[in-house]
Amino acid sequence: MRQSSNRVRLRTGLCLAIWILWPPGLLRAADTIDAPVPGARREGTATQPVRAGEIMRLRLEGSENAGHFPILLIHLARDSKELGVVKVRFPEHIGAIDETTRRAALFYQDVRGPEWPAELACEPLRLPVQWQVADDRAGYLMTFDNGMRLAAEARVRKGAVELIYRFTNNDRAPLRRISIWSCVNFGQVPGLNDPLMARTGVPVDGRFRRFRDLIPGFTDYPTAQAGLQRFEGYAKSAWIAPRRNPRVVPHPGFPDDPARAIKFWQVPRPIDRAAIATEAVDGSWTMLTDNQAAIHAWSNPEGQCHHADSLANRCDRGQTATVRSCRIRFLAGGLGESREAE
Repeated sequence: MRQSSNRVRLRTGLCLAIWILWPPGLLRAADTIDAPVPGARREGTATQPVRAGEIMRLRLEGSENAGHFPILLIHLARDSKELGVVKVRFPEHIGAIDETTRRAALFYQDVRGPEWPAELACEPLRLPVQWQVADDRAGYLMTFDNGMRLAAEARVRKGAVELIYRFTNNDRAPLRRISIWSCVNFGQVPGLNDPLMARTGVPVDGRFRRFRDLIPGFTDYPTAQAGLQRFEGYAKSAWIAPRRNPRVVPHPGFPDDPARAIKFWQVPRPIDRAAIATEAVDGSWTMLTDNQAAIHAWSNPEGQCHHADSLANRCDRGQTATVRSCRIRFLAGGLGESREAE
């Protein structure tokens, strides 16, 4: 029993270290966020008309996964043709450092099971959430059994989708390094998915460059496909030269099995900022996920997703921290044509 208990603690500790302490992030000056779409209708979808210079018609819809956790659907259409749906785990997880105990705490995780173990500090009071949708936004309010609250909102603005969270700490302990991750999954868009990482990259020297061209030794992803993979880049303020590429981290659910370890491939030079993009199969457009408040961007090819997440530095009891998760944009042209512009 003692060995089993120690193994559970080891797995939980590794899981929290990966999800909360890695990677670090920074948040600029705190922003404000409206309550989730006050006065909006509860059901339906939100469609934003295409404006001059925009290439994609976007329609938002609130949904849920098999465990009834919230999923944001972004329906894409171009030239009256439906292209598919980007699915956002909204959020994927919420974690922080408890300043009283100085230990990592996990408050929310939308995937459960032995593969991704989690010792959660609280649970949502009600699932599925009650979505509210207006013309250009969709959101919900989630309350936890320890009194914490999460207001999640997606806004369509100038042809982009902005993801914003407001986290209220009504628990007894002050928190720091509050991380709220959004997983932007594009695997359901047939003309965009990129399982071989051939059309995904990050901005370097003012232009997007493919991971395959930036990482020495990584020339053929299928030959390195044993175990899980992560491809990442760090901005100059947080960049440290990798001692080993890929960096190998034990899997949280299988820490004693080296075959299940996660391999992190890092771009061996600073990226311009936290942004990651994938070019469409036909090269006519690109999906870009960025975050001006973050210092790190990465992709998970198994999940076909983008990440560009930031942190709120501190949230005392009774206070609310705002985390601008990321912005999802759609640009004309291929990866090499998509200039690194604000």
